[in-house]
Amino acid sequence: MPIVAQTGVLTRSVSVSPAAFIRDVDSTNLVMDNDLALRWAANVSDEAGFYLARPADWDGTSPVTVRLFFALGGNGAGAVNWRLKLNTYTPNSGEWLTNPGTRDADSLLTFPSGPSWYRIYSQSFTLSDSNLADQPLWSFFLLRGNPANSETFAGQLYLLNVEVAYLRNPPSYVVYLPIIRR
Repeated sequence: MPIVAQTGVLTRSVSVSPAAFIRDVDSTNLVMDNDLALRWAANVSDEAGFYLARPADWDGTSPVTVRLFFALGGNGAGAVNWRLKLNTYTPNSGEWLTNPGTRDADSLLTFPSGPSWYRIYSQSFTLSDSNLADQPLWSFFLLRGNPANSETFAGQLYLLNVEVAYLRNPPSYVVYLPIIRR
């Protein structure tokens, strides 16, 4: 009986709790709210983020997706457009390699007026930077949007979780099959 390789996408993700984010703990604009979510005030430039070692099993060429899960604090209509600062670093080099500026989410999230509590939303950033593959340490720092990038929501945002997803290399292994002689 022949062995057939199963084809499919080999996706892996890393989940990061906002409780682990690096941020200015003295800021009143960016507060860990009852250990449930990281609460961002509107119209502020405060940022928070995390570092991630380049996954050893990442295929090295496919895009990396950063997906944010959040809730709205308020019930007004508006648009949300998170921003992301991506940086990479080579240990012992002394230099951060800043990748092109702050990025907007892949799509603008708009919603009508009405109750928004208990609804979880998400926005993603698809990163196809070729230099991700060359650097062993990545940093992801998030900021609220602003009128310049079309964010109009005037309420607070509650960041619940962040997922970093990527395609991994297929596992390397050898299968030895017995040889049957007749």
